[in-house]
Amino acid sequence: FDCVGSDANQGCLDRVVLGLRPPCSPHGSRWQPPSRMFSSCLRTISGQLCEAGFRGVSCVHRNQGVVAAALDITLGSLKVMPKLQKLVTDQGAFFSNAFVNTPICCPSRSEIQTGRYMHNTHSTDNACGGELFRTTIEPDNVANFASKAGYRAYYSGKYLNNYGSPTPDHPSGVSYVPPGWSDWHALVGNSKYYNYEVSNNGSDTPIHHGNDYGTDYYTDVLKNESTAWLKSAWNPERGPFFMMIGTPCPHVPNVFAPQYSGMYRDVIAPRTPNWNVAPANATGPGAKHWFLQHVGPMDPQHVNNSDMTFQDRWRCLQSVDDMVEDIVGTLTSKGQWNNTFFIYSSDHGQHLGEFGMGFDKRQLYETDIRVPLLVRGPGIEPGIQTDGMASHIDLAVTMLDMMGVARPSMMDGTSWLPLVVGTAADRAKAISGWRHDLLIEYNGPSVPTESTTANGLAAVRAAAAASVTEEFRIFAPGGHPSGHRSDAGRGVLPKPPASDDNCGMPVPGHTIGCEGVGMCGGEHGMCPCDAVNNTYKCLRTINASENSIFCEFDDSVNFVEYYDLNTDPYELHNIATSEPSPTVLAKMAALRARLRSYMRCWGPYCFNPPVNPPPAPPPPAAPTPPPSPVPPGMRQYEKDGLCLSATTAPGGGGDDKIPVGLTACAKAAELSVLQVWNDAPIKGEPTIKLVTGVDACLNLNEGSKACSSPPSQTSFHLFQCPGGAGNRLRWNSTYSAIELMPSVCGGAPRCITAEGNTIQLGECGGPGATGWVRTTTTGL
Repeated sequence: FDCVGSDANQGCLDRVVLGLRPPCSPHGSRWQPPSRMFSSCLRTISGQLCEAGFRGVSCVHRNQGVVAAALDITLGSLKVMPKLQKLVTDQGAFFSNAFVNTPICCPSRSEIQTGRYMHNTHSTDNACGGELFRTTIEPDNVANFASKAGYRAYYSGKYLNNYGSPTPDHPSGVSYVPPGWSDWHALVGNSKYYNYEVSNNGSDTPIHHGNDYGTDYYTDVLKNESTAWLKSAWNPERGPFFMMIGTPCPHVPNVFAPQYSGMYRDVIAPRTPNWNVAPANATGPGAKHWFLQHVGPMDPQHVNNSDMTFQDRWRCLQSVDDMVEDIVGTLTSKGQWNNTFFIYSSDHGQHLGEFGMGFDKRQLYETDIRVPLLVRGPGIEPGIQTDGMASHIDLAVTMLDMMGVARPSMMDGTSWLPLVVGTAADRAKAISGWRHDLLIEYNGPSVPTESTTANGLAAVRAAAAASVTEEFRIFAPGGHPSGHRSDAGRGVLPKPPASDDNCGMPVPGHTIGCEGVGMCGGEHGMCPCDAVNNTYKCLRTINASENSIFCEFDDSVNFVEYYDLNTDPYELHNIATSEPSPTVLAKMAALRARLRSYMRCWGPYCFNPPVNPPPAPPPPAAPTPPPSPVPPGMRQYEKDGLCLSATTAPGGGGDDKIPVGLTACAKAAELSVLQVWNDAPIKGEPTIKLVTGVDACLNLNEGSKACSSPPSQTSFHLFQCPGGAGNRLRWNSTYSAIELMPSVCGGAPRCITAEGNTIQLGECGGPGATGWVRTTTTGL
C-alpha cells in the first residue's frame, strides 16, 4: 500500500503503497504540500510479494505512504477485496496502465526500492541483493533519502529473496539493515506464512515464529505489528514517518487463514482466449520464444492445480484486505488518514493457465507485466482514472516527491504525482507531457559471463551481476541438485523429479518435455516456469494510435515477438513472424532503435530517452577509508585471547622504556599501532618492532643480565632499536613462541612467557611460552 497524506487516498490493486503526509494543496500542475504542514508525520507501508506479484503498504506522514502487495490486474484479484475498494480505490486514483519493469520478485523489488531499471541495479534474478547491490546501489534507496529528510522509516515483511543470508560483515545475516530504515523487521528468505524468522531491528538473533495461527500467521503478524507501531511507537510530535509493509500473500504457497477456507470453492481461473493455448510454434503467426515452444497444454490434473492456486490466492487476499482496513482504521483514529498518501501495487502480475503455463510470472505478456496501482491522498479527487503509463521505477521518486524531496539524480523514474493531484486542468497539462513508452526487461534465471549474442544485447547485459542460483531451487521442495542444459552455452536448469516431469500433454509435431525447462513449485504441485534463454528486452508503447509491445530475446536465434494489443489483446498473433510487409519492417526497425535507447538509459535520460544517451557514470566506489597506521603484512601476537601490546605510544626518541604486556585483542577494524608489530630484521638483526614511525622495539629489560634472573623478576618494554642484546627476538614456529636469540643467554633457549596479562622470560617449552598465534594484517 502506498499512501500519502490527504483526504483522498483509496485504491490499491495487487500492490499497495500507503503513505501519510500533512494536508497539502495543489499549486499549478505539480502537487506541492505546504511546508508548514510538513511537520507532523510520515507513514509508509510497502510490501512485496513474489510469484503473484507482491503486496505492500507504505505511509509517509507529512504525509505519504506506500503499500505494495502481490496481485494481478488481469485476473480479477482486486474485485475480491471490498475493503480496499471502499477505502482506497473509490476515494483515490486508479492507473489503468501501470506496469512492472521486471516481472519477477527480487529484481522488481530492487527497482521499487531504488527507482532504477534492472540494467542499472544489476539485480537480475531472484538471487539478487548481493555485495554489489548492497555497497553501490542500495545506499541510494528511498528510505535513506526519506530519513535524511527527517522521516522515520519503518519496514516490515518480505524484502529481497535472499535477505538474511550470512555475509562477511554480517555473519548472522539478519543483523544487516539497509541504509535509512530506523525500524526494520524484514522476513528472512522467501515467502512464508508459518515457521519463519524475522529480523529483530538489526539484532544478531532473529525472532522465530512457529505454526500457530493465533500468534504466527504472517499476514496477521504484519497487520498487528504495523498497527501497534502506529499506535504506540510513533506520534506526530516525533516527526513524519514512512512505512512499508510487504505481505507474502498472494505468493505461493498462498496459505490462507482458516476462517476463509470455505470461500471461492467453485471459481476457476479465467478461460481467456489464450488460456491453455500451447505449444507455441517456432515460425508463423503463432510463434513464441523457445520456452513456450516446449510447453504443451496442461492435462486435467494440472488444470485443476492451476484452478486451485487461483482459489487459494483469493482466499489468502482476504487477510490482506483485513490488514488494509485495520491500518486505515488506525490512521483514522489518530486523525491522520486524511493527511496520508496511500499507494497500493504489486511487484509483478501472474499468469494462471495462459499459454499452457499453470501459474507463475517472468513472461513478457500482459498477465505478468500489468499490475494494479492505486493511490489515495491529499489533493487527489475520488474516482480519478489516469491512462498515463506508470512503472515501478517511478514509485521511489513519486514517494519522495510526496515528501517534498527532489528527484535524486541517479534514479531512472519520474514522479507521477502531477498526474493525479490538483484540478482536472492541472492533470490534463501533466498528462500532455507524459511518456508514451517504457522498458520491460528480464535476464532469465542466470546471466552468462561471456558475450554470446548479437544486436548489442550482450553488451548491454555485460555489466549485470552473474548469478547462478535459480529461483526454482528455492521453491521446489528439496531443490533439484541435478541439471541439464536448455540452450547451448547458456547454463543449466535443475532437472525436476520424475513424478513432476510434466511440461504438458504431447502434441504431434512438437517436442514437449522438461529438458531445459525450469520447474516452479507451489501448494498444488509444480509447473514449467522459466528457461535460461528466457531473456528479453521489450518496448511497451501506448499512444493515441498505438498499443503494442516489441520484444527482442537475447538467445541463440535473437527471437522477436511483436504484438498489436488494440487488435490482439491476448497476444496470439506475432507480427514479427508473420511475413511482415516493408511498412511493418520499417516500423519494427524504429521500435528496435527506440528500445536501444531505453536499454542504455540512466537517471534523467530514462524519461523519453534520446537516441544516443550519454554513457552511464561508473557505479560509485566504496568509500575510501582514511590512511591507516596499520599497513598490510604486519604481525599480531595472540596468546589465549590476549595480544602483545604496548601500554602507550612511544615518544619521539623511542627510548622511553614503555612497558609491554597483554591486553584484549582488538578486532580487525579497530587495530591500533599498540598491538601491531613488524618482525623484519633491522641491519641483519632479528627484531620485533612496534609499527610506528619511531624505532621502538620489543626489548628484554636488563638484556643478558636477565638470563640468570627468576622469571618473575624479568620484564619487557619498548626501547630504541637496533640496540642491545635484549632486542634480538624472533618467531619460533616449532614452539609457536617468541624466542630470544640463543646467543643472548649463552646458547640456552629462552622465550617470552605469558603470565596473566604480563610477559616474562622463561623456558621455551613451558606452557606459558608455547601456543602463541601469529597473524598477518591485511591493512585497514
